[in-house]
Amino acid sequence: MAIQVTRTYVGSIQNHRQVCDGLDSLGDSASKIWNVARWTADRV
Repeated sequence: MAIQVTRTYVGSIQNHRQVCDGLDSLGDSASKIWNVARWTADRV
């Protein structure tokens, strides 16, 4: 029997610019990882 737990967090953003910068850098990192994975998959 599996137990499923769902948590929902609600918050507010105080420093919008800082959050946007953080998300931009995360997006860049994810994009680079995706490109490397695609390149590797093409070579195999």
